[in-house]
Amino acid sequence: LFIYLIFKELKIPWHLAGLFAIAITFLAPQNMRLYSHLGLAPIFVLPSIIYFLFRLEKTKDTKYAFSLMACTFIGAFLHFYFFAIIAIFVSIYFFISGINLLYFTFNIKSLKSTFNPDINTNTIGKLILNYLIGIGIPLIFFTIWMILNDPITDRSPNPYGFFVYHSNCTNIFSSPHLPLFTWINDSWFLKTKVDFEGWSYVGLVADLFLIFILSRWAIKRFKVQLLNFIPEDDRSFLIKLLIAGGIMAYLSCSQPFIMKGWEHLLQYTGPYKQFRSTGRFAWAFYFSINVIAFGGFYYLFQRIKMHKMKIGLFVLLIGVSFYEAYTFHSNAYVYRDYKIRYAPELEPGKEFTTITGIDFSKYQAIVPSPIFLVGTNNIEAPGSAYIIQQALVLSNQTGLPVTGAMLTRSSHSQGLKQLQLVTEPYREPMLLNEIKSEKPFILLESVTKKKEFTEKFGHLKNEATLLFENERWRLYDLPIGSFRKRIENKITTLKEEINNDSLTQINEFLTTDSIENFIYLNFDGFDCADSYFSEGCFTGIVGRENYLFTGQLPNAAIDQEYHLYLWVNVLPDRFATTLFRVTEKLENGQVNIICQINPAWGYKVFDQEGWVMMEIPFKISSPQSEVTVTFKKQEDYDLRLMSVDELLIKPSNTSLYRHGGNYVWKNNQVYFH
Repeated sequence: LFIYLIFKELKIPWHLAGLFAIAITFLAPQNMRLYSHLGLAPIFVLPSIIYFLFRLEKTKDTKYAFSLMACTFIGAFLHFYFFAIIAIFVSIYFFISGINLLYFTFNIKSLKSTFNPDINTNTIGKLILNYLIGIGIPLIFFTIWMILNDPITDRSPNPYGFFVYHSNCTNIFSSPHLPLFTWINDSWFLKTKVDFEGWSYVGLVADLFLIFILSRWAIKRFKVQLLNFIPEDDRSFLIKLLIAGGIMAYLSCSQPFIMKGWEHLLQYTGPYKQFRSTGRFAWAFYFSINVIAFGGFYYLFQRIKMHKMKIGLFVLLIGVSFYEAYTFHSNAYVYRDYKIRYAPELEPGKEFTTITGIDFSKYQAIVPSPIFLVGTNNIEAPGSAYIIQQALVLSNQTGLPVTGAMLTRSSHSQGLKQLQLVTEPYREPMLLNEIKSEKPFILLESVTKKKEFTEKFGHLKNEATLLFENERWRLYDLPIGSFRKRIENKITTLKEEINNDSLTQINEFLTTDSIENFIYLNFDGFDCADSYFSEGCFTGIVGRENYLFTGQLPNAAIDQEYHLYLWVNVLPDRFATTLFRVTEKLENGQVNIICQINPAWGYKVFDQEGWVMMEIPFKISSPQSEVTVTFKKQEDYDLRLMSVDELLIKPSNTSLYRHGGNYVWKNNQVYFH
């Protein structure tokens, strides 16, 4: 509808305006969001902004600034990325308008600019007023509501994605999923691949129009008006729209920050760096260039005197655009056969609250197993099977909060506490110190056949009471005291194990093996302000390659699986994304990467103050291999210091013990008693 109204403003006949609008709507890149990201799927948002900008340009009536404001609010409430796209796009447009009024005659007759001394102060004032109404009021509102009143102070200021989720020229002006460009891609040069976020193909009509106007402009040595075939009263708006859309396309490529050596400049862009999926900015260019292209071709074709040729060109224009829209929607990359997961608990009579014998008001929160934690941009847990669905349905029906999270930009420290609550018993969970209720938790365990989940979270059922089970999930009563009890039970078990006469003394350790086949480094000789257990720890610039260990493993075996244990402090933002790598150098000099993982996924247990123990399994190819352990964050410009402590490499079937006056130690974990 809004695209149709724009074309009506351009005085294009209703039947052509309707066909053009349908073609643009169905080729819009946002259509891909219908199955993956529904909040971003509404296509009307950006066309409505362009329409009201057009009306504001033509009428100078401030009521359209209020319409612009309303559309900005609506878009932001649908998905806040719309606010970013709208705010940047409209700001660029108003900036160009202001430059036009202040400095230039802006008729693109030449590359020379002439100062305009006849400035109408009221016009400039009205331009500023309209901008403040359209964008300023929403900006003030969301700043107060979302930022100044936000109780969470440790959301990641550097979320992942800015250097990944962007577009490029290939995916703006071509599409590897449409027939013509598939052939070009296979035959010629269009090999550049980008993430799904960067797919913003503008269409062949827009491509041809851009080639035409730019070639024509260059051939005329820039002495001809760029869009001089479009009526003069619409031309100024369309030129500003073209420039604003072009800048948005440039920004959608994460430019200029993805250029080598410029990456660190992103740190100085304030809230801009929060919008990690810049590929979406190209949507503004899509609608801008297509409005201009279809409108431009209409006026170009009107110059043709041969009626049949004119009709033929219109048929070709509409036919090409409809064909591309059809093939676009027929492609598996656009629409996949996804179905909404069936949730029996939503059927009348099958709700969680209909289970007899369970009073959900007796509980304070839901603990999902396996845990899901998505959104901190630091440390993560994906969950499995239907656990997210089951936990959120249970929460909705009972009013109980969930200790997992499926959010975005959530608290880093809260994420650490949520994971500490459910991972292997080690320290009393920090979360228990913050809750005021003595009510038990209700443990929701999703039935899963994945062994790694049952091993990692199965301990939660110890000291818990089964309340109900079916083929999909189980519910347990999980007392607060069970967390402390499981730690006490583990310490008791460890004391029994360490007193076993079958253990062999090797150096300071007791081991289940009879030979020295492990590596232990406590980094006591290193200066460190925040060591984990002993006096020192390794610190290194996180954006540089740091070498923790290099050497051969004693009494190594080829078929033996080894485990690397490391204590890493991931409390600083994005430290959990640091890549830890194990490599081996063979006798012939060949270097192989045998394992690499970051703390965000390789965690085993959690202590206080951000300390996480990683567990990294690996195998070597030769007993004579030289093994190297390193860590480095992807961002070379990150010069912060990262602390790593207590390195242990041992065979997976061997356990190491030691004890002190108030602690027992097993496999790099320290239990105080």
